Amino acid sequence: MLHNFLTSGFEFTKNELELKLKYQFFNLLLAFNMSAVALAGIFRFYRGENLQCFVDFVYTIISAIMIFLVRRNKKIFPLIVHSAMIVALITVSLTFMINVHTHNFIGISWFYLEVLVVFFLTDKKFSLSIIAISVLIILSTMYIEMGMEGIKAIAFGLIPFLVFSLFVSLYEKRNSIQNELLREQYKLLEAYSYNIENFDFVTVLPNKNLFIKNLNHKIDSVEKREKAFSLIKINIDDFKTINDTYGHSFGDKLLRETVTRLQKVLYKENNLSRIGADEFIVISESITADELMKIAEDVQKEMQQKVSIDNKNVFITCSIGIALYAKDGNDVETLMKNIDSALHDAKKYARNSIRFYNTQLTQHTDEKLSMIAELKHAVEYKEFEVYYQAQIDASINKLVGMEALVRWNHPTKGFIPPDKFIPFAEEYGLIKDIDYLVMQQAMKHFMYWKQQYQDIGRLSINLSVKLLETPSYLQDIKQIMQNLSFSPHELELEITESYIMNDIEKSIEVLREISELGIELAIDDFGTGYSSLAYLQKLPFNKLKIDHSFIKNITQDTDEANLVKSIIHIAQALNLSVIAEGVETEAQKEFLIKNGCNFIQGYYYSKPLSAADMFRYIQTLQY
Repeated sequence: MLHNFLTSGFEFTKNELELKLKYQFFNLLLAFNMSAVALAGIFRFYRGENLQCFVDFVYTIISAIMIFLVRRNKKIFPLIVHSAMIVALITVSLTFMINVHTHNFIGISWFYLEVLVVFFLTDKKFSLSIIAISVLIILSTMYIEMGMEGIKAIAFGLIPFLVFSLFVSLYEKRNSIQNELLREQYKLLEAYSYNIENFDFVTVLPNKNLFIKNLNHKIDSVEKREKAFSLIKINIDDFKTINDTYGHSFGDKLLRETVTRLQKVLYKENNLSRIGADEFIVISESITADELMKIAEDVQKEMQQKVSIDNKNVFITCSIGIALYAKDGNDVETLMKNIDSALHDAKKYARNSIRFYNTQLTQHTDEKLSMIAELKHAVEYKEFEVYYQAQIDASINKLVGMEALVRWNHPTKGFIPPDKFIPFAEEYGLIKDIDYLVMQQAMKHFMYWKQQYQDIGRLSINLSVKLLETPSYLQDIKQIMQNLSFSPHELELEITESYIMNDIEKSIEVLREISELGIELAIDDFGTGYSSLAYLQKLPFNKLKIDHSFIKNITQDTDEANLVKSIIHIAQALNLSVIAEGVETEAQKEFLIKNGCNFIQGYYYSKPLSAADMFRYIQTLQY
């Protein structure tokens, strides 16, 4: 009942705690004051103090009205407080003036006490103003009626005021500390509530709720600048099975390990979120198919590594869906629907798959992934075969060497041209295995033919740029030749001109190391890489190979003919032998011989041949 009286049944919010305390305190003070004044008025009525009794009853009625008003509406609380203090000031002043000779200091003290409470509860400036006015009234009245003796007597009446002021001061200090603690608790609760609402408990990543907010913000920001971005959604394959098999504790640890690996790959994106039990998503600034494929493939490569948790080893894979803003949607709902569709297609296709929502990009991705998978299979099962194209001294029709060329005989697709698979092999780190396979096969064949027919020239092999960039390349080549007892003097390595020009100083160092083994070096595709003649003099080359693109029209195009003549003259000036590839006609052959290029390679003499056909070709040339 008391609580209901003090609060009038009002519901205070958590932000109105201080107002609630002040409301209850003032309500109680006003009721107590009203009751005390009403009781004093009754006694004065019986003592015949009619005027004072009238003032007391008027004050009581006004206080009751104020209590009633405050109980009706808590919003007018400050106004009621101010009004109560003005009424109290008028009442006390009138009472004091009427009974000045009775030294009514107790009433004054209780008035000041009331003012002091208001001072701490609501308006300090207003309270100080009321005190100043009342003090002026009292001092003036006492001085007029009693002189200086009356003023001295005031000190006695201030004792209750001073005592209670200490109590109220301590009470207010307590309230202040309590309110500060409550505010700190409220902040902690808000922070905890925010974290629960926006972050995943297991991985401490933003959850779906916060991700959607971030995505909305991203869309709003890019719309102003008309920029694009992409979404990459990652799903752990068969996570439920792992969770059910090893338990949820193991699953949680696996999720945290997954986050560590994803963040290692996606550190540039910096906005990885967990939006499902086994699903993660990231907003990426990358928007081209190649860039996104590289990110997705790096993620899959990192995820495929063995995971060791609680002495258990597991291997996981992930399926990935990709959608682009605004091609695949320009609002959150559409983008999320379409990336879900892309991920669904990826999982439906096969584990560890990547799918774009855009069908054309998906087709491109399929072809690329298929090529990579088939290349890995081809390396493992040695589906590559070495073909050979003869190099002839056209002036005497003599075999001076042969170039080893890799061919991929796909079990279902048949012959696949090198220009279709070599770039993939280089990009995905398979070229080293292919190069070494070709080198070993070619050396074995060449040594067998050499045993049958001594004078068959040199074996020429194209050396991949990626292989030359491998720190162990030189030791690997030496080891292969040593294992097969192959003489370095019978080997020629063809290096593309573009590789040389990428880093001249490094090329000089690498090629000199090869040359010091006794291996001859040839510049392949000369004329396509804008070589500097100044650097060509420093490089340890033995042969210059004219690209087939310059040979095609030498008998019809004067400019082409002059260019080939110039290349031949450059080779002669640099003391290099020169060979032309792509020779197909008698006229081309005669032109080259006439201008000082006797070494020829091309269909005019022979197309690339299998090992068996090359051996028969060698036999033909010997008889």
